[in-house]
This record gives sequence, C-alpha cells and structure tokens, in this order.
Amino acid sequence: MATWNDRLELARIRRDISPADLARLIGISAATMSDWRSNQIKKLSAEHAFAACEALKIRMAWLLHGKGDMDEGIQDQAAAYNLTPKHEALLGYFDSLTPSQQTDLMRSLSETQQRNDELLAELLARRKAR
Repeated sequence: MATWNDRLELARIRRDISPADLARLIGISAATMSDWRSNQIKKLSAEHAFAACEALKIRMAWLLHGKGDMDEGIQDQAAAYNLTPKHEALLGYFDSLTPSQQTDLMRSLSETQQRNDELLAELLARRKAR
C-alpha cells in the first residue's frame, strides 16, 4: 500500500523537482527530506503537508490518503467530498489569504490540534487511573 511518502516522491518526480529543491520550498532540511523519502518519518505535520501541496501543486487528500487524482481542481474536490456551502466559503477565505498568512494559519491549527490531542490523552489516562 502506498504511503504519503510514496505519493510525495511520485509527485516530486512528475513535477521534475529535485529533493533538495523540494526541501527548500517546504522549509525542511535535506536530512528530513531524506527521512521522508525513505519512509522513516511516518507522520506529516499539517504545516509541512500544506507546504508540500503548495510546492507540488497537488491535492492534500491525494497526498495524505491517496484519495482522488493528484491534481484535480477545487470544484472536483467539492463534488467528491460533498462540501457544504460553509466548507466552500471557508476554502474561499483561505485562498484569499497571502501565502504567509496561510502558512501561519496552518501552523496555528496544527499546534491547536496537537494541544487538543495531548489534553485528550491526559484525560483518558486520568480516567484509566480511577
């Protein structure tokens, strides 16, 4: 079964971007890129996933889950995922941000998700301890 690492490598090759150039575009080190390419890193942060998708012009659902085509348009995504008007509006707002603002927002959302996951794990551990 193909992993996100495999799909990233496929997209990189199809876009004719060197590993070093892709690492630079995403904002990671060459060593991290090497670990990604060798499947040594199993999880991808939201910030890095977004940066990779932007750099390679690919869809997030395809990169992370292998769903749909590598580079189909946003209208096709909306139809494929049955997006509501609220979802489409949110995508529109996101697209209206500058790349820097998008990166900041993705970083903030990723950090919030990580904090929530940590809090949930702590809560579950406390329940087990009772």
